[in-house]
Amino acid sequence: MTLTMNMPAMKAGQGKKSKFKVAGLALSGETMMYVLFIIVIMAVVVLNWNKFLDLGRLGSQYLEMSNIQTAASSYAAHRRDGEGPSSMQDLIDGVTATDSITGAAVTDLLNADSGRFKGGVYKDAFGSDFVFGTNANGNRYIASPGPDRQAGTDDDLYAYY
Repeated sequence: MTLTMNMPAMKAGQGKKSKFKVAGLALSGETMMYVLFIIVIMAVVVLNWNKFLDLGRLGSQYLEMSNIQTAASSYAAHRRDGEGPSSMQDLIDGVTATDSITGAAVTDLLNADSGRFKGGVYKDAFGSDFVFGTNANGNRYIASPGPDRQAGTDDDLYAYY
């Protein structure tokens, strides 16, 4: 038994993928979809690149704030008067022998080479200065102004010690 199928004769050019001309190049419909997909992905990446970078900076800043919080707690614990640091430079310089509860200088609380110490100033991940203060309840804190680089806004990061 033999099966035969009667197929209509194809005219010249039938059965080929249709082509689009883009910048003088002939592209098939499938290739055109790939090109459009890549353009959309690139647009999303470019338009959201700063948000993506800020997410990385936030993660880095949380780790940095944890280290600074530990250094600030040690600073206050080693001081005779219990005062906390008022700047990043206090943490880098440490506690002098005259201010120390043991009478010996306490150094290396925070190493200037370990973080973002540039131009004589220790900056946060967003390029802003850290803010040292005490809240209304008397709790000491170190704050990073966050992605918007403005202190006192909702995106600020705080470390209490």
